[in-house]
Amino acid sequence: MTSRVRVAGFLIASGAMVVALALVAYLAGWAPARIVPAGDLTQVSIRLDAVEGFQKPTTITSEDAGKIAALAAVLRDNRPSQDHKCASTGELVIRTRDGAAVSLGLLPSHDGRSFEFRVPREASYDVVRVDRDAFLKAMADLGATGIYTGRENAR
Repeated sequence: MTSRVRVAGFLIASGAMVVALALVAYLAGWAPARIVPAGDLTQVSIRLDAVEGFQKPTTITSEDAGKIAALAAVLRDNRPSQDHKCASTGELVIRTRDGAAVSLGLLPSHDGRSFEFRVPREASYDVVRVDRDAFLKAMADLGATGIYTGRENAR
């Protein structure tokens, strides 16, 4: 009987620890950053810059609400990342019906699992990352393929 009480106590303590860690993570800013503007998303513009041997210059604009929503869902599920010396390889601009817009610098990551963005803030910018495969699928659905992921030159 005593061992059951100990196990139950351990499980309760473990659950409390998970909740506490989640709260600390949230308060420390590990929660997804708000990078997609609020409101009706009406347009996305994609500009891919030339990356010799990896990415051709491309410009695409879409007003397909379903495809924009799918991209926005991927972007909303982001995590903070660290900046690095690599240049942005393009730009993603999302516009709303009321005229708000956000411009994200495309920034390939070096881990092979994510894709990163430079998000403008007042006098600087933040860097966030999203799941690479989900991002590439959403972009392909919008017609943007051949996106340089940075994986080939990871150091």
